Amino acid sequence: MKENTEDISYKFLTKEATACVNGIFIIIVFVSHLRTYMDLAPRLEWLLSSLSQLMVATFLFYSGYGVMESIRTKGMSYVKRIPLKRVLGVFAIYIPAVLLFAVMDLLLGIPFTPAQFGLSLVAWLNLGNSNWYIFVIICLYIITWISWMIADVFFKKNAETDEREKRRNIVAFVLLCLLTAGLVAVLIYTTPDYYYNTISAYIFGVFFSINKDRILKICGVDDTGKVRGVSRWIRYLVITVVMVVATYYIRYFTKANYKNTGFLIATVFFCMGVVLISYLLPFPDIIFRWFGEHLFEVSILMRIPMISLLYIPYLSKGGITYAIICFILTVLLAWIYHSVREKIAFFIRKRSKNKEKQAEVNE
Repeated sequence: MKENTEDISYKFLTKEATACVNGIFIIIVFVSHLRTYMDLAPRLEWLLSSLSQLMVATFLFYSGYGVMESIRTKGMSYVKRIPLKRVLGVFAIYIPAVLLFAVMDLLLGIPFTPAQFGLSLVAWLNLGNSNWYIFVIICLYIITWISWMIADVFFKKNAETDEREKRRNIVAFVLLCLLTAGLVAVLIYTTPDYYYNTISAYIFGVFFSINKDRILKICGVDDTGKVRGVSRWIRYLVITVVMVVATYYIRYFTKANYKNTGFLIATVFFCMGVVLISYLLPFPDIIFRWFGEHLFEVSILMRIPMISLLYIPYLSKGGITYAIICFILTVLLAWIYHSVREKIAFFIRKRSKNKEKQAEVNE
């Protein structure tokens, strides 16, 4: 029997709610990327600098959480589809976007080498696009798949029970942690620190999914997904404040010393704080939800207008007009890109089903 993880009582953890949270942060990421091409107001600069890489932590956290929720609900049948559904699914979004950047670079006279182009297709390098998140999330999906496939070998002879599922998940989670630690060790010596200093968010997302009932109960959220009673509200508020304070204490305390390790720890506190704060937010919000549901498209494509508009004399120095046009064009690009991709995917699925039906008729 599979454990029922579709608990609608946790409304702040539904797909719609988590999309809204990610939508908020992808807009923050958009503003942060604008800093590369224009000056921002000092207070806004301070806010973005305070968040630093933490602004992308929820993307990894909710990815880990979502993957683990699917594993708990669908079992190994989902795990076996991770290479196709998750890994190739991300590449299907990413590679056409890289081709768009290649076209833009050629039109604007921005040079790149064949090797750079080839490595950009696998997200190791880039052509002006953001690539590190794609590279990291693909690696984490592959590591997740490997971990659960290996763990399943140890329990294959046992009957499918809830107890077997729990033991397999524990073994797989340990493997996930070990393999991710290996990935971080490699990235430390081969990439900038922003590739790996929030990677703990994904691990914590998986851990949170497995233990969310216990964790939320400790934080004052009862089985119905509500904070009821004065004592529970006090516990909830105290823990929420502790998460926020701990995040920034660790972040700034470790900045000069154990920056990378400290940031990995701060990321966990930050994600837990976001989860608790999201309990207070009204969901779903149509605007933030749209941005969250188009997270990949927005994050990958936003630099196309940011780069190309600089070649227009009136906008070459940035400014509010430049920022507004960048935002509008990013939304349009993301919408068109998503719509076209969905139509192509629908056509491929329809054609595949027609071939299967035709094969059955021929038999």
